Amino acid sequence: MRGPSDITHNGRTLADTLEDHRKWRAGEGGNRAYLSGADLRGADLSGADLSGADLRGAYLRGAYLSGADLSGADLRGADLSGAYLSGADLRGADLSGASAIIDLGVPDGWRAVAWLRGREMQVRVGCRSFSLAKGLEYWSGKDHRREVLAALEYAKAVARIREWDAVDLEESKPTAA
Repeated sequence: MRGPSDITHNGRTLADTLEDHRKWRAGEGGNRAYLSGADLRGADLSGADLSGADLRGAYLRGAYLSGADLSGADLRGADLSGAYLSGADLRGADLSGASAIIDLGVPDGWRAVAWLRGREMQVRVGCRSFSLAKGLEYWSGKDHRREVLAALEYAKAVARIREWDAVDLEESKPTAA
């Protein structure tokens, strides 16, 4: 895992870019984080504030983004293959064309995404993160969460279309209520 001090982009360390971005967000000067096309492979960005950051086309394969604030971030075309997104805030993030992630919209009023992590599809709905199978089990039988279940079924369908062969989607079936 690479830390922010170990990564450079556009002649600056990621740690400096993140600090400048923090200042920008706090209204203390600084600048928005411009990380378009950055190689952030395997980066430890857990808890990082990247809200509103430009991460278009960034290479985030295997990055650890647990608890990161990516709200409003521009992630168009980013490679999120194998990224750890549990607990990440993706509200309002533009995920258009991002690889290995499926934007599930806002079922039952909660932001929802699915992504591929190794051989297992992960889902995040609101503040809850599960494997797809565990998510289907958790929300199954809850009539007030039918939109969430529909979103998870949509995730399975898109994974099939994208030929995410590494995922055993047949094991991801809701249990009878």
